[in-house]
Amino acid sequence: MDRGAWIDPKRADIALAAWVETFMAMSVSLSPTTIETYRRDLDKYVLPAFGSRRLGQLRSEDIGLAVAEAMSPRYRAMIYLALDSGMRWSELVGLRRSQVDLLRRKVRVTEQLVELSDRTRLRKEPKTTAGVRSITISKLTAGMLAAHLEVFGRADPDSLVFTTAAGTPISHSSFQTHHFKPALKAAGVEARFHDLRHTSVALAIAAGAHPKAIQVRMGHSSITVTLDRYGHLFPELDEAIADAFNEGWRAARVAAGMVA
Repeated sequence: MDRGAWIDPKRADIALAAWVETFMAMSVSLSPTTIETYRRDLDKYVLPAFGSRRLGQLRSEDIGLAVAEAMSPRYRAMIYLALDSGMRWSELVGLRRSQVDLLRRKVRVTEQLVELSDRTRLRKEPKTTAGVRSITISKLTAGMLAAHLEVFGRADPDSLVFTTAAGTPISHSSFQTHHFKPALKAAGVEARFHDLRHTSVALAIAAGAHPKAIQVRMGHSSITVTLDRYGHLFPELDEAIADAFNEGWRAARVAAGMVA
């Protein structure tokens, strides 16, 4: 309260739809195209599903988890892993059993399974060396993966973790039509599969993750890529620096017997 950073918790009672109008009114300094994009996405995706929800009840992961729970059991663990790890579609469908270490809760990304225009599939390495990485996953996701492999997996270390009911690689178009879009409809949201990766980054930022850690986890080629794509999601770093200096100086003055 002394720093003027206290927020009245009663403000969390406001509905998202009402707060959005306040937010948009404060966004007049943004470029017209950015404002237009915000308005479009809010009206099309966010408000229809969450407009009536109170801010205090709204969590960043709500959209992704709603989709995951609406998914058929065969693909539910894949959605959780996408949210948890931020892995790309090609990395998820190309994931091999040997690349999953449930004991240590590690998923090793070493290749992608790419579907070509003639529907043939090509195993290839990530575009950059940064794409080869080891990702620590949550206990929840590790447990879901263990259950998934028990029911749907095969013992062969080279076998794919996620497949169709016939045991074949997952086609993006078929998955979208028969599984992902129906799950979105059931959850009452609109999104692309790649939005799960964006949500993963948003959750990491909300948890206080350092940009460098996010870069490594997402497999970005440089920290510049991470900041260019997701810099707007980070808190006001300039204000945070000023606050840190203020606290440091205040502590030093107190220690020296000066007025705080």
